Amino acid sequence: MEDLLPMDDPLNALTIRSHALDVAERLEKELGEEQHCFIEGCQRDWANLPSRNGPLTVGIDVGYVRDHRKQRNFELIAGKSDGRQ
Repeated sequence: MEDLLPMDDPLNALTIRSHALDVAERLEKELGEEQHCFIEGCQRDWANLPSRNGPLTVGIDVGYVRDHRKQRNFELIAGKSDGRQ
């Protein structure tokens, strides 16, 4: 938390935005190179792979969107899951 909101600096929107960007960039670098697929081989052979063991992990992203009249914010939750086994 100290990385995002240093307590020694006065807080304003620009400071928070700047610190959030710095933290996001640092975390992105820690992730390493993006990997588009975690299964090797030809896609037509994927059905021959053994079934997965254990639960399916699902990724979800959350954000806030302001309405066009700028009166309210809406929480937006996006995710995708394929429950097939």
